[in-house]
Amino acid sequence: MATVIAETKERNVPGSKVSQVQGIMLLTDSEILEMVALGKGIQDRSLFICGAKSCMWDIGKQASTQTGSIVLASLRGADQVRFALEDVLHGADLGIKYLGW
Repeated sequence: MATVIAETKERNVPGSKVSQVQGIMLLTDSEILEMVALGKGIQDRSLFICGAKSCMWDIGKQASTQTGSIVLASLRGADQVRFALEDVLHGADLGIKYLGW
């Protein structure tokens, strides 16, 4: 993220948002805090994604069907919804303002 921000400034390319799509739960608190701080340098627009979604590794044939690729990264079942909400609450506690699914 720091490299992307530095390159936009060096090349004079406008940048107003940086996305992190790995999933909040796969980052350490210190990594998240660093990204939040970096986001403040670009109009506080760092977007985080809650996740990771287990559908890719969950039981079932969905991932290998024609329509499976469309809905692959989705939440299935109560456990997945609970994990996502816990991820959102944890991110909010660390100062994340913009979240995606």
